[in-house]
Amino acid sequence: MLLVLRPAADTGIPLADRVAWFESHTALWRAGWISWMAGAISLLAFYAWWGSALSSRLVARSALGVACLGACFDLTCEARLVAATRETLVAAVDAAGFWTTVFANGFYCVAGVILTLATPRQPRWLLAWSWAIWIAGFAMSAFGAVHWLPGIKATTAILTVLLCPWFLAMGRFLNSRSAA
Repeated sequence: MLLVLRPAADTGIPLADRVAWFESHTALWRAGWISWMAGAISLLAFYAWWGSALSSRLVARSALGVACLGACFDLTCEARLVAATRETLVAAVDAAGFWTTVFANGFYCVAGVILTLATPRQPRWLLAWSWAIWIAGFAMSAFGAVHWLPGIKATTAILTVLLCPWFLAMGRFLNSRSAA
């Protein structure tokens, strides 16, 4: 995201520079957003798998339903970004910046909270890590709601650093529970 999509998506960069970069890197731009869409679908798959480890089907389905709402916002906005042209770039970036940051991210965090609360016997370190992710995610949504770009950038960085290894840690924890 930082290296591939930022030069055209960062509203802190002058518009002429953003458009020029976009026009000379359109294929890279589209590939970046398509991979971001794959990330949203992967998150849904992870949440579905996590939910399958819970004793309550209702809780699992509720969490997945909330996450699917987030994915609706995410995938719709990202599809607009993939299809963006010189003329629609600014509108697509502005819409995605708001709708994905506030709503997609917010719904993903609500779903994560539901799953976290419904998952018994998590080690304290993993529980603290999970809550750090959800708090950072809700902070990102709040910063998005008030259009505060430095806050969005900071929470994006925090989430990226926390989430990537967390998927592995949570996956191992869930696997160890199912093996027991």
